[in-house]
Amino acid sequence: ILKASPSSSSMISSRRQQQQQSNSNSMQHHLQKQSTAIEKQISRIHKSSTFGPQAESILSNLLKGEYPMLLGPGMLGVNLKQTFLKGNGVYVDLIVPGGNAQKSGVVCIGDSLVKVGDADVSKGTIYEVPGIIAKSKRPLLMILNGEKNVNWEEMDNVSVALGMVNRIQEDANQGISQLPIKNPSDHGRSVLKNDSYTSENDASAAKLRMSKSNLLDAENDQDADNHDGENQKIESNSEQNDTSQMEQKSVVLSSAEKKLLPHLAENQTPSKKKTSFRVQAYHRQNSHMLVPPSPSKTVRKSLEAFAAKRSNQIASYSALNLACQHNLQFRDTLREAFMTCCIDSRRLPFFAAYISNEDSLLSADGEHAAIHEKGKIAGSTLLMLFLEIISFRELFHLTPSQRRLFAAERIAYKFLIPRPQKNSVSTEGSKDLEGPLFDMRAMFSSDIINAVQNSLNEAEQTPISHYLFGAVENCLANALSGKKFVSFLLSDECARMRAYVKGTSPYLDPALDSLFE
Repeated sequence: ILKASPSSSSMISSRRQQQQQSNSNSMQHHLQKQSTAIEKQISRIHKSSTFGPQAESILSNLLKGEYPMLLGPGMLGVNLKQTFLKGNGVYVDLIVPGGNAQKSGVVCIGDSLVKVGDADVSKGTIYEVPGIIAKSKRPLLMILNGEKNVNWEEMDNVSVALGMVNRIQEDANQGISQLPIKNPSDHGRSVLKNDSYTSENDASAAKLRMSKSNLLDAENDQDADNHDGENQKIESNSEQNDTSQMEQKSVVLSSAEKKLLPHLAENQTPSKKKTSFRVQAYHRQNSHMLVPPSPSKTVRKSLEAFAAKRSNQIASYSALNLACQHNLQFRDTLREAFMTCCIDSRRLPFFAAYISNEDSLLSADGEHAAIHEKGKIAGSTLLMLFLEIISFRELFHLTPSQRRLFAAERIAYKFLIPRPQKNSVSTEGSKDLEGPLFDMRAMFSSDIINAVQNSLNEAEQTPISHYLFGAVENCLANALSGKKFVSFLLSDECARMRAYVKGTSPYLDPALDSLFE
């Protein structure tokens, strides 16, 4: 009805424009307010009898992202925390309501301390910095840093996702869009030639498109400086090698899994035209898929400045929502960043804490619940199942076959499949069924549930594969890596995570079976 009515469509368009304009005005007001707070701090420094004569030299030596704060009588009003590497200093983990830090209007969660008076605390520890602040005379000039030192060569998927979020917000203020990011070697064409899904219900087409974009990025990084003829030769050789590897490495799939993943069945051979793309999808699903591919050089270089900025600011949710819906590059980057947070033990506690806090706010009684009153499954329950599935896949090749079946049944009976009750027989002679502890069947189609159940029933004839829960994992990743993950990137928990892992190397997660071999 809405599509058929021109007046209704124009009304929706005008409402969308009004919402975008409102979000843009809110962001500009917030930035103006923060800029005014910094100007007040600078004015206080100039008027101070202690720091007034030195004000110009102090302010001129500030680096990018650094800002001053003049602390008067009393406590700073923050909770400090040590970074993962002790040589990288401390950061603001919590701002006490009504404290000096909150009243200043310049301090944000995740900001790092650089100087306290004349003392350089950029490499200080949590045991030293609070004592230095307490012993210093008032008024006390402090230098903090709200941005992160980001080097494009060390950017991972999380940094790229943060850069895209900040870039989308900046573009929304200017009324432009610069995504997807174009590759100079591609003669101005987008790295992702098709920027929207033509069929949302076609999972195989979506997987093929995602693997295609990753393959293009990898080729651009590896062969940017080579001639066109050499590129074609390398591409053909790599395609032949990948095809031979796929033919040599067989994957045992049950009949139910072959229906869900027909392009991975042993008796089917990919066409020559799409071989390289399907090889890419094959390796990501059947080798060590836990490590997301590294972002391309073009994307990292273009987002280096945006990734350094704060992310826990007021956001243009309408622009980010549209990007999640229509921009494949942004959606794919969010998925890779989500996977990075899940496999990295340094980042996972922050993401899990955000999901748990969000569940507490959404639940009716304010307490943690696996399923809310409206029947919506809690995000922490989704995350718990996702983590158990990737752990099952990670340990699959190191686990004896009997233990594999036991681990798969434990996950299935805990979340997906009802189990027969012990010492309980119905009138027809069959055992009564007991529902899963965390019943998540409503989230998945009956074909997915039946495929898992049939694979477990056929385990004696056909051993289960490590991609038994592949369809379930894909659904969970889509649910957790979209708008929910964007809201995490804009939260204080993400700001804490960025400050905590500052200066660390990108996370590497090699396959355990290759390590033991």
